Amino acid sequence: MSNLSHHESHVLALIGKWQPTTAYFVRKALGQRLATDLSDSPGSVYPAIERLKRAGLVTATADESDARKTEHLRCTPAGEQAVRDWIVRIDARDALPEDPWRTRIAFVEKLEPVAARDWLFALRDTIEGTLAGLDDSRTPGVGIGAELENAQARMVTAARLAWVDQAIASLARASLEPPARD
Repeated sequence: MSNLSHHESHVLALIGKWQPTTAYFVRKALGQRLATDLSDSPGSVYPAIERLKRAGLVTATADESDARKTEHLRCTPAGEQAVRDWIVRIDARDALPEDPWRTRIAFVEKLEPVAARDWLFALRDTIEGTLAGLDDSRTPGVGIGAELENAQARMVTAARLAWVDQAIASLARASLEPPARD
């Protein structure tokens, strides 16, 4: 079903990977993903699951032994196919995904030179911390998908670090402010 959003497709894939699972587990799993463009809030996850159920992609069975009658979610065959279709779907718009830093740097001239320099150094520190965290989070034996996800995140983050170094150097060359750091 190509009309599923990226978020719905991701939720569906998590259900398929961990089935039978609960909506609560899906929320928690989304919060632990490296993807930062997906919300794990109840207001986004639970409605997405309801839409997937109405579309016939997910079934829910209440646990009668549980006083809360927790629903256990499973992908239907159509849901499994939708996950496979989502994985292999190529959209040219995804080749250059949205990047908040690329968007913001286009307006760097709005900052005073010292503020621009300080922002870039703070951004560099944040990116370095993220990269260190990704290096620390590598766990062997978690599966090829998780290993590849982590490798891609490390490579993109390393590229961002190189980019921010270039931005700092460019700022200095433009004589907006020398790249001094205390």
